[in-house]
Amino acid sequence: MKKTAIVLIIAAAFASLSGTSLAQQKGKGKAKTKAKAKAKKKQPQTWKERAAARLKPPTTEQKNLIRQALPGKSTVQPKKDRRALVFWRSETFIHTSILHGNYCLGQMGKKARAWKTDFADEYSVFTPENLANYDAVIFNNTTSVAFENDAQRDALMGFVKSGKG
Repeated sequence: MKKTAIVLIIAAAFASLSGTSLAQQKGKGKAKTKAKAKAKKKQPQTWKERAAARLKPPTTEQKNLIRQALPGKSTVQPKKDRRALVFWRSETFIHTSILHGNYCLGQMGKKARAWKTDFADEYSVFTPENLANYDAVIFNNTTSVAFENDAQRDALMGFVKSGKG
């Protein structure tokens, strides 16, 4: 009982210093709680919404720095054209560097003339027919990959078992 009285006295003192009554202070707390709950409900829910809210493309300056850091042309040219699929979807934490990594991987293949790069963030790319077009699949900062069905997982496993990577 004494602790409650002391807390109320301290709260009343702060309220009087701020020029508001204790009841007004209490109402502000409820308003803040409601605002937090409302803001929480407005959080992006789908992958597309979360990616749009979290990911920002690299700036021109960042792109220049990435290009400068890349190795030069490949000393040995591949005997045939190669293609890489870069998959960049995240189901949990979304790394803000994903678009930077995508840009880097695309530029690296282009500058080295070693591969052409395609980018995907949809699980529908994981079919045997589509994966047959690629020499490699690169997972760029993915988290908690959640295939939509077993056939997609099996397609990737078959791709790797066939000797591709």
